[in-house]
Amino acid sequence: MRKSILLAALFAFLAGASCSNNYEKIIEKFNLIANDVKKAYAPDSTDVTFNVNIEMNEDGKFEINGYTTVPAAKDSMILALKANNIDADIDIEIIPDVVDPTQSHAATVKPAVQASLNSINGHEYVDLGLSVKWATCNVGANSPGDDGSVFVWAETSPKNDCSLNTWKYRESGDSWNNVKFSKYVASSEYGSVDNKTTLELVDDAARVNWGGSWRMPTIEEQKELINNCTWQWIHQNGDYGYKVTSKKNGKSIFLPAGMGYWSSSLDTRCSRWAYYFLPISDIVEWSFDHRSAMHCVRAVSK
Repeated sequence: MRKSILLAALFAFLAGASCSNNYEKIIEKFNLIANDVKKAYAPDSTDVTFNVNIEMNEDGKFEINGYTTVPAAKDSMILALKANNIDADIDIEIIPDVVDPTQSHAATVKPAVQASLNSINGHEYVDLGLSVKWATCNVGANSPGDDGSVFVWAETSPKNDCSLNTWKYRESGDSWNNVKFSKYVASSEYGSVDNKTTLELVDDAARVNWGGSWRMPTIEEQKELINNCTWQWIHQNGDYGYKVTSKKNGKSIFLPAGMGYWSSSLDTRCSRWAYYFLPISDIVEWSFDHRSAMHCVRAVSK
């Protein structure tokens, strides 16, 4: 029964280690785990030490090191990590005696989650040394490998239906190739001209859903990401996608493949279209798609 308490607490931490968690919550969860270690394996003894340091590197991989007087505590942590498909390097030394008397009356943990836990309004980012910071997850995702929500361009609510009568700012037309719009129009051929070529924040899925200073990237910012990073096709925690590593500072993000990523930029040559980029297994390129198409959003911030 005691062991199940420890595992439950550890599972709760791992499930909570998503893109929206902050440093303080992780400290709290680790302290709970530490207390459960003592209760589970040495409830009546003061001679127990469980001192662990955990870091998350820029690839989202856990690095765990420290020492404990309880071998089963180390084994439970390894089993829990594997059960949750968490990729971790674990180096926990088993010591026979308490080496720090000041810690002998209660298990302690010293968390030090780094790099990817910089956050804006509760959502994490990596500074790749570019003109904007890039989020570690898609809007609507719970982890870097999740696609998250899909959006029609200039709409802020996730959609699973992109039929004609649901298009925002549709002014007239009965098909994708003759539709006219009432907003974001550069030529009268495509609707009421307003010469707005970048999404206003009220129509920006990143800003509306995440708040703070988050927004969708412009096509120029997407090109900057493409041109100033190396793109390595990998399989990470069951998800295929690209490890995108900055040529400027070596930091990286993960972008799951299979979906396109909207920019906030209108294609001024044809106002029925907007720019996006598509990472697939053999190529990464930016292009344009109809405004009614559904793609993911990876947010940025200054």
